[in-house]
Amino acid sequence: MTLGFVLGLFFLFIQLAFNMTAGYVVHYATFMASRTYLTHDNSGGSAYQAAEEEARSVFNSYKLSNFNIDNLEFVIRSPQEGADRYEKFFTGAVSIFSKSLSLIKLIGGDKEVNYLSESFLGKEPTRRSCLERICEIIADKVRYEQCRNLQNGHHTLFDNGC
Repeated sequence: MTLGFVLGLFFLFIQLAFNMTAGYVVHYATFMASRTYLTHDNSGGSAYQAAEEEARSVFNSYKLSNFNIDNLEFVIRSPQEGADRYEKFFTGAVSIFSKSLSLIKLIGGDKEVNYLSESFLGKEPTRRSCLERICEIIADKVRYEQCRNLQNGHHTLFDNGC
């Protein structure tokens, strides 16, 4: 009986180590997807959609099924137009999955542990929106007429902090 209890505890710790390893790998994949979402820019009208697709591609490039993670839910939270300014802080990637606590039901029970990985790095504005903001300010202040027509494409203005 004592040997069975000790072996059960041993396998419980082994399972916990596997769960934590899977959690770290999922967190890394979530961070890398959030980082991709932060920096992706196609300067088009669907910049958020393109960034989300690229982030999903990066997240799926990690073979998480090799870590026996099957019920994984991956979500990109994008800044919504008209959303509360505090909600815009929570822009990034979220992963949720669950794994069994123990291999032996007698020692750990048959409950599942829920894991949540969040990486809220935000989303940089596109170059196009930066150009529009800078040109809007310049056109209003100094009547710079070239900025009124953004379609000609001959602009050298750039401000990384817009």
